[in-house]
Parts: sequence; C-alpha cells; structure tokens
Amino acid sequence: MYVSKIKLHNFRRFRDLEIVFNKRRNILVGDNESGKSSILQAIDITAKGSRHRLEDIGLQNIINITAISDFLSGDRNNRTLPIMFVELYLSDIISEELEGKNNSDGIVTCGLRLTAEPDIKLSEQIHAVISSDNTAFPFEFYSITFMTFANVPYNGFSRKLKTIFLDTS
Repeated sequence: MYVSKIKLHNFRRFRDLEIVFNKRRNILVGDNESGKSSILQAIDITAKGSRHRLEDIGLQNIINITAISDFLSGDRNNRTLPIMFVELYLSDIISEELEGKNNSDGIVTCGLRLTAEPDIKLSEQIHAVISSDNTAFPFEFYSITFMTFANVPYNGFSRKLKTIFLDTS
C-alpha cells in the first residue's frame, strides 16, 4: 500500500493542492517555507488519525490564514465558514473499510480523510460569535473527524496506515 495522491484544502499555506505520487520514490523540492514540511505533516496527521497531535499544533495554525481572512472580511455567516480537509488516496490495497466515495473526487477508491469544519450542533453559538463586531475566529466551534473513504471513523488506536515522521529541526 502507498499514498498515490494527496489533496489539501485550506491546509496551512495551501488553499487547494493536489499531488500525485510515484509508487516507488518521491522527492519534495522547494525553497524554505514553500510547504514541503506541511505536506509531510498533513500525511502524518491524517495517516495516524491523531486528534491529540492536531490539538498540540493548534487548529489556528493549520487552517489556511487567507481563508480565515477572507471569511472575516466577507459575508460572515455559518455557510461561509472555511472547511479544511486532507485526503490521502491509497493504492495497491483492497479494503472494504477504506474503499468508498467519501472524498472530494466522488470516486470509489481507498483512502483516508481528515476534516475540520464547523460543528453544526453549535450553529446558534457560532452565529452569535461571527455576527458580532468581534474579529475573533470561532476555532473552538470546529469539529475534527478522521474518516476512511468508506465513511468509517478511525483514530490513533485503529489507524489504517503506518507512518513515521522525522522532524530534523
């Protein structure tokens, strides 16, 4: 099994990014602060299904700052709050638990999805915060989900993909 594609939406510096990977070897090359480590971090967090890791980093440091700025300066309503997701498309595997259409391409394939989006159960509270003159963004009203493309939840204890992330900094 390998990650054949990654899709990032409103993740760190990327509004929308899609990378198709080679089966054998992939090398990310770019200037400092171009997003190489962010891509590896997105793979690591999504593969591990670690809510704790995501909370340590902080949602405010993960959701794209331009998406937040656009929201705060635009039509501030519940429908326009930005959603962040990471999708890992997996190849060379057959698994009912991983295969489904819970992905932005809408195709039946195997994969994992991390999503951060406003919690609809808290719509009234969210509306109260965003309709005020307050410039605060309602990060605390977001829910984090780790789902397979088959719409099966997973977490760090039931992870579907083994990874290792070495941070050399």
